[in-house]
Amino acid sequence: MFGNLYLTNKRDGGEFTEDDEAVLVALGAAAAVAVENARLYEAARRQQRWIQASAEVTTRLLSGSAPAEVLTGVTRQARELSGADLAVLALPDEGGRRLTITYADGDGAAAVGGLVLSVGHRCPAGC
Repeated sequence: MFGNLYLTNKRDGGEFTEDDEAVLVALGAAAAVAVENARLYEAARRQQRWIQASAEVTTRLLSGSAPAEVLTGVTRQARELSGADLAVLALPDEGGRRLTITYADGDGAAAVGGLVLSVGHRCPAGC
């Protein structure tokens, strides 16, 4: 169910009939189909954008672009494609026990760059 359709007072002041109800049921079904088709179309477009972004990253890596340049692009694309305000990419240290936010894009990117996160840390509230 996508929503509700409410009606009040016919123009001629008469009562609603079974024919009126049948027309409204058909109208509601047509509206539901239109909404579902729009949702599916948007999902297909989003999937196509992710595939395109993945191909771009692969092309850049294979063409010899600098890893920092590629990872900056990956972070930006992830933020844009997900619709997020902020995206970060954290890299592990040599021991794999900590992650450092090395790339960030979006609102607050400057504030989170360089933050170090413990890999073994568990959120006490079960985040």
